[in-house]
Amino acid sequence: MFRSMLTGAVAASALALATPAMAAPTPVTPQPTPTASASPTTAPTVAATPTPHDAPFKAKPDYLVFLNGDPWSPMGDLNVTVRNTGSTPGRGFFLVDVPTKLIIGKGDADCMAEGGRDKEQVLCRTAVLPAGGSRTYHLRVRSMVTPPIFDHTEFGSVTGRTEDGVSGRTESIKVNWPSRAALRLRGSVAPHADGTSTVTIKVTNASSFTVGAYSLMLRTNAELLSPTYREPSREGDSCEIYRDVKLAAGATDTFQLRFGPSPGLGTLRLILAPQQRYTNQDINLTLHLPVITDPAPSATASPATPSAGPSPTGTAAPGQGAGGTGAELPKTGADATTFALVGGGLVALGGALVLLRRRRRFVA
Repeated sequence: MFRSMLTGAVAASALALATPAMAAPTPVTPQPTPTASASPTTAPTVAATPTPHDAPFKAKPDYLVFLNGDPWSPMGDLNVTVRNTGSTPGRGFFLVDVPTKLIIGKGDADCMAEGGRDKEQVLCRTAVLPAGGSRTYHLRVRSMVTPPIFDHTEFGSVTGRTEDGVSGRTESIKVNWPSRAALRLRGSVAPHADGTSTVTIKVTNASSFTVGAYSLMLRTNAELLSPTYREPSREGDSCEIYRDVKLAAGATDTFQLRFGPSPGLGTLRLILAPQQRYTNQDINLTLHLPVITDPAPSATASPATPSAGPSPTGTAAPGQGAGGTGAELPKTGADATTFALVGGGLVALGGALVLLRRRRRFVA
């Protein structure tokens, strides 16, 4: 019995020694849990900064912008739709970035230029837009490259902004310059009896697409042209004629120029410009205008009777009178001189006879 009691005491003392060793880790395990609870306190600070996707004002431009019109300085339309995705009405902005080859006109938006060395920047202000409302703005983009370029592409961007400067998503735009085209130049000259001449010019679009406009250079005396066609030249020639017409594929533009009489004019050179725009060779034309050596006779001559008055004797045309009256007129003119000489001789002879008769009476 004493042995059993001794065994129980030993077991109790061993259990007492084992209990503190097992209880020691339990206070340590709750310690990591407070450190994990610190992450919810930092999350609100990150959510306070809006991302471009969360900015209430979004600007969506047309991706493609085509330049056309005047080949020397083509221009095109840039349409930007601004939407207020917020829950309250407000006024927004949108920033347009394009290369320095281009300039941006205001259009129907309130815009102001932003400083930029390597690109053209314009900041435009919108009207007050209601929550969920939108409005489309129309801007004009013009090429400023000298000399003009063709078959060229540049990229730009449009970004929406709020009044407090928070930017939205940036959208890209692609600007296309006019394509090189094939225009065929033809012309003819029609002289007139008064010394003037009319030049008929025909320009045909041999391309597979519509050509917006073209320029025609004239190398001649610009003062001979009608003021309607007299424009200052942009290529150093005497005159430039800008044709603001849209020529569909295969269509022909026909117009006329009137030239006044000018001694020694002779040659008229026509050139479609700018020449680097065209892929064909027949864009040059040389016409020969009538040279006026003596403006007075040419103004009175009739092209319907080219043989009238070839004889220096003054023979009349066959249509004069009947019965040969026209043929007797030259003889009448010639006999009048003879009769005048004979009449003068008779008068002299009569005077001599009168003097002789008086002398005889005086002698008698």
